[in-house]
Amino acid sequence: MIAIDLTGRKALVTGGSRGIGAGIVRVLARCGAHVAFTHTGSTLGMHAAAQLIAQLTHEGCRVVDYVAPAQDMDAMAQVAADAANRLEGLDIVVANVGRNWVAPLEILDLAGWQQALDLNLTSAFIAVKVVLPWLLEAG
Repeated sequence: MIAIDLTGRKALVTGGSRGIGAGIVRVLARCGAHVAFTHTGSTLGMHAAAQLIAQLTHEGCRVVDYVAPAQDMDAMAQVAADAANRLEGLDIVVANVGRNWVAPLEILDLAGWQQALDLNLTSAFIAVKVVLPWLLEAG
């Protein structure tokens, strides 16, 4: 286990219900941070989020989830504001959302390319942008 004391810190993790994101949520929470995380709201995501919250809550951690597309600036701004209110600030942001598309260039179209950019890059910009006021406030 990582021995980092994050007691009193408040984090927002995008894409935190499964895989690497769930691992990030677990580590932050077990190190003492209060953690908010997003997921897509799919059946799989909802189930995984509920299990993660139940596990961490049982361990005494404070976690909360939000359904929001990471590439939607307005939705993420609402998540950041609500999470900051519920957690009494935000001082950590982890832009974790991403996906790997494997397709030959000759079948990849511009719409697919844009979708990859929006999910993998624009979502990271949005996560940091919407949390920035609280990061600056926290110093």
